[in-house]
Amino acid sequence: MSAPSELVRAREVLESLDDTILDALFRRAAMVRDIAELKAAHGLAFKDEERERLTVERWRRRATELGLEPDVAEHVARAVLGVRLS
Repeated sequence: MSAPSELVRAREVLESLDDTILDALFRRAAMVRDIAELKAAHGLAFKDEERERLTVERWRRRATELGLEPDVAEHVARAVLGVRLS
């Protein structure tokens, strides 16, 4: 038995959202690379723990505003912070 057309369409929308997330991760990783090059050119350290802490806090706050679990948002934020171009 095949899935109802509404379910098929909903899954297509979900896949499109997944693609949007991956595209954003790629753009973010490219920006991280550019920032790393700027930091290196100016003799600055790559890792900025205070900036990462603030980023995680912002993700948690935004998740709460959206009605999402802040602990899940923090987990995702920490994973995103580790994304680099290969």
